[in-house]
Amino acid sequence: MDADPLKMTPLPPGRLSTSHTKETMARVLEIIRADQHLTIREVAEDGIAFGTCQKILTEDLQIRHVSAKFVPRLRTAEQKDDCLSVCTDLRERAQNDRHFMSSVITDDES
Repeated sequence: MDADPLKMTPLPPGRLSTSHTKETMARVLEIIRADQHLTIREVAEDGIAFGTCQKILTEDLQIRHVSAKFVPRLRTAEQKDDCLSVCTDLRERAQNDRHFMSSVITDDES
């Protein structure tokens, strides 16, 4: 038996060989920032393996796919501050203006 267990087998034709590096992560992030409507498969068309793209997006960059758009899982500090500011403003307006709630439009999608 002349088999070497450490001998690497060649990749099948058409299969991309990419490594999980900071450069690859930066490239994936740049692609997603340019167009958030891309799928993992479309990002992988740029010469990055599908599995590598998927791992970078979901594990490293903490990005998930929602409504055909990649979005960060967590809000930034600026987004949290903006949300707090809007909510505080709405609460104050509701407390100070008796007719404020009559101007709010709601919808039930059921």
